[in-house]
Amino acid sequence: MTRNKDLVKSVIASCWMLSICSLSFAAAGTDSLSVCPEVRIDVQRLPDMQVPRQGHSTIYINGETVVIGGHTTGFIPSATAEYFSNGTWHQITTIYNHDSGVYIPLSSGKVMVGGGYETHLGIGQTYVVEVYDPVSHSFNVFNGILSIKRAIAAGAELANGNVVIAGNWYNDDGIELLEDGVFKLVKPTSLQRTNPYIFPTSDNDAVILSGKDIHGNPLNSAVVDCLKGDPFEVPLLEEWQPLEAFIFTNDICFMGDKSQGVYAYLMPVKNQSGQIAVVQVVDKDFTILPTASPIPTSSKWGDINYIGPVVVDRHAGKAYLQGHSVESHRFYVLSIDYAHYDGGKGAPITLYYTDPMPELGINLPVLTPEGNLLVAGGITISNGSNFTPTNATYMFMLNSPHAEATFPVWWIVGGCLLFLVSLLVFMRYRKLPTAQEVDDSPSKTILSANEALMNRITELMENKKPYLNSDLKVSDIATALGISSRNVSDCIKLMNGTSFSQYINGYRVEYIKQLLREKPGVKMTEIYIESGFANETSFFRTFKAFEGMTPKEWISQNN
Repeated sequence: MTRNKDLVKSVIASCWMLSICSLSFAAAGTDSLSVCPEVRIDVQRLPDMQVPRQGHSTIYINGETVVIGGHTTGFIPSATAEYFSNGTWHQITTIYNHDSGVYIPLSSGKVMVGGGYETHLGIGQTYVVEVYDPVSHSFNVFNGILSIKRAIAAGAELANGNVVIAGNWYNDDGIELLEDGVFKLVKPTSLQRTNPYIFPTSDNDAVILSGKDIHGNPLNSAVVDCLKGDPFEVPLLEEWQPLEAFIFTNDICFMGDKSQGVYAYLMPVKNQSGQIAVVQVVDKDFTILPTASPIPTSSKWGDINYIGPVVVDRHAGKAYLQGHSVESHRFYVLSIDYAHYDGGKGAPITLYYTDPMPELGINLPVLTPEGNLLVAGGITISNGSNFTPTNATYMFMLNSPHAEATFPVWWIVGGCLLFLVSLLVFMRYRKLPTAQEVDDSPSKTILSANEALMNRITELMENKKPYLNSDLKVSDIATALGISSRNVSDCIKLMNGTSFSQYINGYRVEYIKQLLREKPGVKMTEIYIESGFANETSFFRTFKAFEGMTPKEWISQNN
């Protein structure tokens, strides 16, 4: 017995010394709480677009990636668009040129496109507006024009269906509203801005801000305009300036839940010392999103140039910020796991990087249903000229990163030593249970209780179909069964090996397949709403994750 105690003391002492060594390594090198893991990811080269482009918009809509407008070789506006389907880019003609225009996804499932440079070389602005229909792959004239000629502007649809637009380039700015089919100038802006962030709020208002004026000069971003009411100041933005964004739509940085009246967004910012952070915007409240470690601004290959906006994956609870290195021609993606705080220390972050990619174009990425990022066209890292944009298209495989993560050496050494010590203790004291002990073990009782609970959950799902409610939460199931939410989620995890959301989505996908069989020709918009999905992107991504194909492909395969 004395010998056993001595061994235990020895093990404890070894672990204590290991901790001291680890702390010593940390003191001499990098603090473990300030280390951002770096992971190399694989990149898939997709077929090239038919037209090299810059100043265009990339949107994922109706199950397809679509690029609209921009200018091509020679800085000449292109009155074309393309959509990616069945592994090929298909070119279509737009009615007008829209080089660096405003692109607004609408709740109708269509895209409003307006403004842009008037002539070659990015000169002048236009009034013109048209609408893209992703079902017919066609552009239709909008019966109206912008109230101000605009280029490098931004717009957003409000909950009531009105559309707010602001921002300009080398022309006067102002806030205008599309209401009852007519664009009306609501009021001038307090500051003249280019390519602003426009964030709709819960009361059909919107906040408007930017870090650049209409000539590209730095601007006081602490002054925020509103569609309704007077401008206000955000002290936080006196220190942190918004990162300049490409032509983008506000929905890509939306992290809230409109069905619950929660209007929340993520916006990348930078201070004078060059540090990068992410700001949460909830209605008119601005706060820094805590991260588990500082966002890295350099790697072993040189400085990282981050460019906004943030791309939010609401399904995964993650946000992505792109960056690149001029020196090494590498592309970076900073992943921010905003939905999962690490013990209150902040959102975990990971820096993904690629091998050198001199032919990659720097442009707004779009999130695919699989949770990867697609970049089409843009100005290449190696060239940087508006006169020679690229038509190259790349997929960054965030859901299948190459297993090449880098961590501080003391983590690896310490982890190995701790594993060996733990293994020694286990081998010294392990004792196999007898057959009687196995039969009487508490795990057998726990398993039986979870089997019974799983049967109750399954019966509720099949009889009541609560998964058809897009607002369904684990607490709703818990209330219906008279148990705690923790019991529900733990039971599903133990018995099904999935999370609650994955379990619910499994029922939704099966319901979708039933609808597709029973209602041939039904619109996809009706399908995702009826089956309980909150938005179209989540619908397409989840269906493909479960079935390995898009709904259209599934219909073709199953007649």
